[in-house]
Amino acid sequence: MLGSFFQTPLWTTITKGLKRLSIILVVVGIGGYVAYWSHNEYTKKLHFDATLNFYTEKPWAWHGYDSQIQYNESLKRSMLRKISEDKSYILYVYKNEDYSYNFRILFLTKCIPRSKITTTQKEPSGQPKILICNDSGDGLAYDFRRGPLYNFGSPSQVYDYLLDGATPHDLNGDLDGFKFRENLANWDFSKLDQEITLLKATAPPKAD
Repeated sequence: MLGSFFQTPLWTTITKGLKRLSIILVVVGIGGYVAYWSHNEYTKKLHFDATLNFYTEKPWAWHGYDSQIQYNESLKRSMLRKISEDKSYILYVYKNEDYSYNFRILFLTKCIPRSKITTTQKEPSGQPKILICNDSGDGLAYDFRRGPLYNFGSPSQVYDYLLDGATPHDLNGDLDGFKFRENLANWDFSKLDQEITLLKATAPPKAD
């Protein structure tokens, strides 16, 4: 009797209805996941884009969205920067005419405007590392210059040009409690290199 029920038009209608319901549930589930993912991506983009206006008078632009590297062309020379995840410091980078690097680590903290702090940490030259408070008293800056990190042949040579680097291209340090770490391996410095190269252009020879 039960077997005959499975062969009735009613059972056929039920099975078709269940198939349609399962398809609807799958579509709704996929749609819900896509909506959730889209909302998360949109929220993340809003958060990331807000950092372009973080600690600046003029907004920066994305140089590497995934790596969170920003650039600014409104200065005398283009500069890159990256804000730490906890927003405790900002790393600024620009290049000199010999393609060497100028770095600035700006620790976002209250300090006495224009004051200097001599730390117990030493530069490769033996001189103490200095922290300088900015004019507004809300940031301690540490400036340093290093040779072209990507042009050396061995990690031991690179090491001499890093702060307290454990690996090549890894900037890290502890300036008496003010800590930072950034790996430069994923940074694209070609924009800065191109700008320096273009500045070396000479006037074309005069026609006879």
